[in-house]
Amino acid sequence: MTPRTALRLRPPSPSILHLLQKGYRPGRGAISNKHIQESAMLCSRHLAAAALVVLPLAAQAAPTNLLRDGEFDDYHDGNTPLQVWVPSQWETDGLTFDGPVAGGDQFQNAVLSDTTAGYGDVSGGSGPRSAVMYNHASMWQTFTVSTAGEYQISWLDAGVEHSDAFPRRYFGAYPDAAGLRYQVSLGDSVLGQFATTLGQDFTSHSFTAQLAPGSYTLRFTGLDRGEVERFGGAGQYAAQVLTHVALFDQVSVTAVPEPETYALLLLGLAGLGLRARRSRTSV
Repeated sequence: MTPRTALRLRPPSPSILHLLQKGYRPGRGAISNKHIQESAMLCSRHLAAAALVVLPLAAQAAPTNLLRDGEFDDYHDGNTPLQVWVPSQWETDGLTFDGPVAGGDQFQNAVLSDTTAGYGDVSGGSGPRSAVMYNHASMWQTFTVSTAGEYQISWLDAGVEHSDAFPRRYFGAYPDAAGLRYQVSLGDSVLGQFATTLGQDFTSHSFTAQLAPGSYTLRFTGLDRGEVERFGGAGQYAAQVLTHVALFDQVSVTAVPEPETYALLLLGLAGLGLRARRSRTSV
């Protein structure tokens, strides 16, 4: 005996109900242009109602990043012979050495806006570029809070794929790469210390803080110093034998939506569902 299969019928959409109300039956003639236009207008009214209810509430719930260029896509030339690119929207210490150097490597400490692929197979970022911090460098940006409340500070960090996975053209010799310990601070408050490791994909970090209206500075500072060998008659030249590297992406400061915003969004969706249900039963 062949088992019976239970059928679960889905209620027709409002536009189909509209056509049925106008007398259309499958197999009983073509649908007139008038019927099609009327059903299209009915669908348009439902879509417009959905947009009017949901979009304003969704806009309230969508956070706005108070930082500029948290993806490090905006950059300019760092004024070096090898065209090292640095972030345009972030302040940095520039390209520096620990002590005077007459020549050798391009830099010891730096924050670059560089192509992520140049550091190996590193996944999880937002785009082709990221901020790359070398050794004891720092980057910071000042932002303004206009409304008191709870804010989330978040970012991604990563390490180079392996000890040889970085652009060799920056260095006169061939140093090894390692992870970088770094510190994150907001004004005078230290949020924490972190470290990247070799082979680490982009990893998320976040903090929440109650902020009053005013200006704040978010700062990332490398804590490790590269190992350097000096040469020349007076040791005036330098080449690194070990450099510490961390990649950063998706740095943001966003307001945490109040619970009332989510409640209004849910209420709007519930109202939209009730409207659709009434339109089906009224046809």
